[in-house]
Amino acid sequence: ASTSYNIDLDATGFGPYAINAGTRVLKRTDAGGSWSLDGSHADAAGSTIKRTGLSGISNAGAGTQFGAGRPGPRITSQPVPATVCENTSASFTVAAVGFGTLIYQWYKAPATLLVNGGQFSGVSTTTLNISPVAVGDAGNYYCIVSDGNGNQRQSNSALLTVNPAPTITLNAVSPVCNTSNSFSLPYSGTTSSPTTYSITTGVPAMAGFTIVTDALLVGSPISVTIPAGVSENNYQFIITVKNANNCTSTSQSFIVSVYENQTVNAGPDQEECGVLSSTFAGNVPAKGTGTWSVISGPDVTPTYGNPNSATSSISVDYYGAYVFRWTIVNVACTVQDEVAIDFNEDPTNTAGTDITATCDALPTTL
Repeated sequence: ASTSYNIDLDATGFGPYAINAGTRVLKRTDAGGSWSLDGSHADAAGSTIKRTGLSGISNAGAGTQFGAGRPGPRITSQPVPATVCENTSASFTVAAVGFGTLIYQWYKAPATLLVNGGQFSGVSTTTLNISPVAVGDAGNYYCIVSDGNGNQRQSNSALLTVNPAPTITLNAVSPVCNTSNSFSLPYSGTTSSPTTYSITTGVPAMAGFTIVTDALLVGSPISVTIPAGVSENNYQFIITVKNANNCTSTSQSFIVSVYENQTVNAGPDQEECGVLSSTFAGNVPAKGTGTWSVISGPDVTPTYGNPNSATSSISVDYYGAYVFRWTIVNVACTVQDEVAIDFNEDPTNTAGTDITATCDALPTTL
């Protein structure tokens, strides 16, 4: 045996294929061996095919046999299996060498030819991209590589495993008062077993809100901390949930309506003499609605001029001490204050003409 042989082989009569630039010199060392390539290729000249730098040529036994062949493309790197989450991306890559310009075509097993569009791109390149990945995209993918002579080679199949993304079904958030430091986020169901949640702000954003990242998801409702004293507004938040496979849900937005707490003042206490009516002196709320109500007194059904007016008139049927409440409600915010009004009966002068009638005064001499 020796090394570094150059071979010029007249391939006239080899068939059934025509001799061209892709025809190669093949060799084997005995009649029962496999054909192989050795050395470096040189393009054919007419019917003469060429090879340089051959080694291992021997005249022992069956000697070395030469033939003409058209080797197909050779895959040098196979696609690798992948495990991804639903709604993310996956890709498979193949590398090959061969004669002429190589053509690539990706398939999903068993034999679905892929086309560009939807979640698929790069179907006729070395890299197949799938984005966003759906659960139904799970399966085996392979590439068929064709060379300039039309010879083909199929890659190994690579398995795509798709873990489902979790979901959470949110319910509406009840309005909150800006004196509160939290709100409750109710939810009615989940899928694919989420274990944690994250919440960030949307638009408009709540100033001072601390972003929540991968907090443990417990039963409904989720208690979310917010800063007290924020301005009245409808604030947007965005939530995602994550499961044990590290798969994250699609973002969901929700609205939290925050209302501004009001100041309240029912006015000064009053003393009325000989009359059964008066006028309240409560404050007018900047936002929300005020309402008068009776808390105590002989007449449990007094008459209001307008129970929602801070300066409503009030009439009772019986003398006595009363307590009234001025309640201001601004959706989720409720504040209240009370005022005492004494309706004192005017004494009747029956003991003489020189006595002055007094109400709620010191004793007089009869």
